[in-house]
Amino acid sequence: DDLASAEGNLAFALLVSLAQSQRELPVACIGLSPWLLLDLGKIPTVRREHRSDTSKFWGGEVMTSLQRMAAGKDLGDVSRAMMAGKLHDVVAAQYFQDHPASDPLVSPLLAPEELVRNFPPVLLHAASNEPLAADSQEMAALCSRAGVRVELQLYPETQHCFQLFPKKFPTAARDSMARIFSFLNTVWPHGHGQGQEQDQEYEELSEQDCEECEQEHEQEQEQEQREQEQRRQQQQQQQQLYTADELQTRSIKELLAILEGRGVSTGDCIEKRDLVERILMSQ
Repeated sequence: DDLASAEGNLAFALLVSLAQSQRELPVACIGLSPWLLLDLGKIPTVRREHRSDTSKFWGGEVMTSLQRMAAGKDLGDVSRAMMAGKLHDVVAAQYFQDHPASDPLVSPLLAPEELVRNFPPVLLHAASNEPLAADSQEMAALCSRAGVRVELQLYPETQHCFQLFPKKFPTAARDSMARIFSFLNTVWPHGHGQGQEQDQEYEELSEQDCEECEQEHEQEQEQEQREQEQRRQQQQQQQQLYTADELQTRSIKELLAILEGRGVSTGDCIEKRDLVERILMSQ
């Protein structure tokens, strides 16, 4: 099993179900920011570092998060705030509904140690500053107490399921993938001696992809900087006040740029003096 977020919950719930029925389990389980605790009564304790006094209400952080999402702001910050507040509780309740949220099939983190003892080796990766980091930390501790091999890695300055954004987090995404490959090499039975060669080839391709992602990310950053500079210049033009004499010294191209920056139509302007008058009227 190798799943993230809500799917990570299903992956660990599968382990619980298979262990309960004493059936064969997968050779390993990999969770990327898995959602392992849905019991609303226990969440404030487990994720206490991310639960503020206002997060239990609809106002404050939740509404601010929705506003930031609508404005297209940093979705990493939005997801952290949403997973730490009331909206998280509502989504969780929609999943378990009338079923007890304390059931390990719903909240795998609440599985008893004697059951977890049957789990295969587990690898857990999460962003260190996301609310679900606590779920990974608690599951790692539970597996350790039960004698199950577990590897936990928390990545600072990233976001929920950052592996999906290699352009934004190239170093962390590359390190996470490399650790996953290394982990699987130790637990996955390779046939005919080809496994390690295939993994090495896959790692080389992945590294090449990450390098390309870094280059694309740098290009996107440069483009964003150019666009920011253009917006800054447009704002300066919008705020700057001109006199008629000053505008008369400008070229038609410069006058058109000023009007464009102010969002003023120039369709009915025939002569230069028309552009000058339109700028003066827009001030």
